[in-house]
Amino acid sequence: MKNPTLRNHVIENVLKTLSKEVAALCSKKNPSILRKYGKEDLAKFDLELLCNECKERAPLLYSFLVTSAVNKRTKECSWFSSICIAGSVLLKQRSEKMDATASVIGVLLKSKSVEVKL
Repeated sequence: MKNPTLRNHVIENVLKTLSKEVAALCSKKNPSILRKYGKEDLAKFDLELLCNECKERAPLLYSFLVTSAVNKRTKECSWFSSICIAGSVLLKQRSEKMDATASVIGVLLKSKSVEVKL
């Protein structure tokens, strides 16, 4: 990575791969959990399922999110809700139809079904 030409080539290829993963998540042919916003779909929405989907369908995106969020002091965990929410916010910015997380959070806030832990 010390060679600037090689570094630029590696970064370019990683970003192409990342773009393909994100495009696949946002596709209409094989929709992500985030694209499903019907009443039944929102009732079954689960952040852990979203995390698992991201891990399987977009491993590079998931790796970037985990690397950004986890440090040595963070406990080992199979999934993190903060990573799922951050990823869904980024995907919603890319495609307005990827809004299941925002819809679920909105419903929870309106119905006052959110429990705050201090």
